Amino acid sequence: MRIPLSKWQMLWLGVMLVSAGCGCNPRIDVYAFGYENVNLLVDLVGVSPSEKTQMDWDSVTNQEYYETGSGAFAAAARYRKRIQFSSSENVSTVTKDNNKAMLFTVGSKDTIWKTWGSLGAVDLYVFAQPGFNSLTALRVPLRCKCWNKGVVEIGIRKGGIVAGGLNDKCLKELRPSRTPRR
Repeated sequence: MRIPLSKWQMLWLGVMLVSAGCGCNPRIDVYAFGYENVNLLVDLVGVSPSEKTQMDWDSVTNQEYYETGSGAFAAAARYRKRIQFSSSENVSTVTKDNNKAMLFTVGSKDTIWKTWGSLGAVDLYVFAQPGFNSLTALRVPLRCKCWNKGVVEIGIRKGGIVAGGLNDKCLKELRPSRTPRR
């Protein structure tokens, strides 16, 4: 027997599954290497399939995103997690891969997960400044099942923005930060 669900029931179910992480406690660890004395700004933007039809997020460069009056920046206002490495009390200094790094963790209890869940976000775009103007954002699948042990690691280095912690099934969904073809 099939039980029909209204669109509101489906939305609620989706929100509950995403925010609950389907049994997973999602976590994003953002590492900044070599930025100890720089005012580094990182935006984590959860994007839904409907948002992707309204804007080509894969082609937005960091410079375009952070420009005054940017459509992408304005669109992301409701569903971005902003990390200000120079002023955040939640930043710690750690050693990662034998290098000193600043670490900011977006834990499973952060309210941004509910925001991304209610939006139906499926991809996470990582924008950073300064120093990445000509590069597009890193795109990471925003699904706990794609992350080893429910954790994805974002590395911000002078050469670019990289991700780690994805399982083999989802690596094809990762889109590296790159210089766009125009």
